[in-house]
Amino acid sequence: MAEIRPFRALRYRSDLDPATVTCPPYDVLSAAERAALADRSPYAAVRVILPEGDGDSRYANAADLLREWGATGVLRPDSEPGLYVTRTEFTEPGTTGLRLARLGVVSLLRLHEYADRVVLPHERTLTGPKEDRLKMQRATGANLESIFGLVDDPGGGLYALLEAATHGQPLTDFTGDDQQRHTLWQVREPQLIAEIGALVAPQPVFIADGHHRYETAVAYAREAGALGTDRPEAFLLVTLSSLADPGLSVLPTHRLVRGVPPDVQHTLFTRLEPYFDLRLSDAEEVESRLRLAVENQPVFGLVLPSGDTYQMTARDASALDGVLPPDLPPALRHLEAVLLQSLVLEKALGIPAAEVAKTDRIAYTRDAEEARRRVRNGEFEMAFLLGRPSVTAIRDVALAGEVMPQKSTFFYPKLLSGLLMRSLVA
Repeated sequence: MAEIRPFRALRYRSDLDPATVTCPPYDVLSAAERAALADRSPYAAVRVILPEGDGDSRYANAADLLREWGATGVLRPDSEPGLYVTRTEFTEPGTTGLRLARLGVVSLLRLHEYADRVVLPHERTLTGPKEDRLKMQRATGANLESIFGLVDDPGGGLYALLEAATHGQPLTDFTGDDQQRHTLWQVREPQLIAEIGALVAPQPVFIADGHHRYETAVAYAREAGALGTDRPEAFLLVTLSSLADPGLSVLPTHRLVRGVPPDVQHTLFTRLEPYFDLRLSDAEEVESRLRLAVENQPVFGLVLPSGDTYQMTARDASALDGVLPPDLPPALRHLEAVLLQSLVLEKALGIPAAEVAKTDRIAYTRDAEEARRRVRNGEFEMAFLLGRPSVTAIRDVALAGEVMPQKSTFFYPKLLSGLLMRSLVA
């Protein structure tokens, strides 16, 4: 069973503008973005999340800065423990007008090994980021950022409780980058805390974002001998959203390909036609079709240097089963990212799955116009546009104990780092 607990969050003092001190998560920031965020304030959260320094001195610098901010009152623990409810209002990139809102409950989550089937991943992790975050946690003794998790909520009860919690006076309410509005409430009522915990408990928690940080926290708890205890190391800062939340947004990640041999380029359609029907179309029509989810009929967009855009409609998905790898698990067989990897990148272009994670022949973007522009200017020979993955598909893959291909999901917007932190030693 999943167990969540209230906690005393570390929060910035009230006279600091949260828009100048908060930031996106560490793993989506470039060096230039990190520098720009740090310039906004001497107390910018990015200064501890991605600290300055050479080698391992960075981690000591983060710990020193965190202690300094605590000693001078820049960061202060709340007087009473509680759960926290966040509301993030946003507009999806590339759209205008329509505003969405996602609710989340911020709590401590008891850590489990994946084998316990209480917390479930949907993607693989890399050794480097985990080593980095483990050194950071050892040095700071803190959860500097929350991971993002999803909970099945068939009756919508969890979503209803979170929505009800937003009717009181918020702790903070501000508009940050990309016109995203962030509102935060604290929940202290024991009955409401118990009701939220009871709805979360029977369900597995699906990791949406933060796989590296979750596995780092498990490793940290394991080396401390804290797993299964009530010690602080046995819990992690998490933001949980209901799968029934109408504001859940998962954006597609498009693939750009270069280094395609001329003979492969010249025979591209011949190589694709056994698996796809190809039809010359326009960009707007293709993107409109990609926004529609049609069962057993995966669709891609193909962008060429000429500026032509083709709609690639997979032939009957059941007929494709015969050409997919026989050992491919059922939960993965009809995912668009899997079909693209197996039928297009591997069979048509000769880029095996083992190379995808390390080759410089493939790049990624969530902006279809950027994909078209980079193909037109000759940086890449072609781009493949994908539709957005469904949240239910992500859930089903995790329940099956499988993982999706690299860059399959991008939950939008990312959680805001610095809004809430948590000390393991206080």
